[in-house]
Amino acid sequence: MNVTELIAKELSVLPMPLQEEVLDFVSFLKAKSQAAMEENDWNSVSLQGALAGMEEDVFPEYRENDLIERWE
Repeated sequence: MNVTELIAKELSVLPMPLQEEVLDFVSFLKAKSQAAMEENDWNSVSLQGALAGMEEDVFPEYRENDLIERWE
């Protein structure tokens, strides 16, 4: 028996008000998942935009003796 069938079986024995509560919870999980995917997409686009054009930039190479202050 897969998870969907197990959920349906358990859900069928609950009274209607609790079934409705489960449905509300499923809707909440779907919305939460969608929001997380949208945020992930936005973060990816935002990072790409921030780094655009930096491929050819030349950055200095720092060595340990270039440090002025050391944190330990």
